[in-house]
Amino acid sequence: MFSYAQEMLDYELYVVFMDETLLSTGLSVLAVFFVVLFVTGSLPVTFLVVLAVLLVDLFLVALIHYWDLTFNTVVVVNIVVAIGLAVDYSAHIAHTYLIVIPPKGLTNAEKRQYKARKALSS
Repeated sequence: MFSYAQEMLDYELYVVFMDETLLSTGLSVLAVFFVVLFVTGSLPVTFLVVLAVLLVDLFLVALIHYWDLTFNTVVVVNIVVAIGLAVDYSAHIAHTYLIVIPPKGLTNAEKRQYKARKALSS
């Protein structure tokens, strides 16, 4: 026989809350790394995309503090969903940067600027 109460479930949630959040976020970032590496085929670009995703989540965690939000399930779900949204945007820009063919006769710096402009505009 065991006792059951909603308060016990709530307490158990907050006991494992931080560990589960870190595990979900870490596994999501690891999956992002491998998927973006597979799609782009470029290790430097993959690291930049993963860095962008990590910075988006870092800023969201900072906003939790500044907006005086409590760390609850809704906030955790939004943090994990933000990884997907940040990856979608960053990976498309990175992939477009890699496939844009710059016109001939440009210097390396001009080629990079041209590719960056095209990637951001399309």
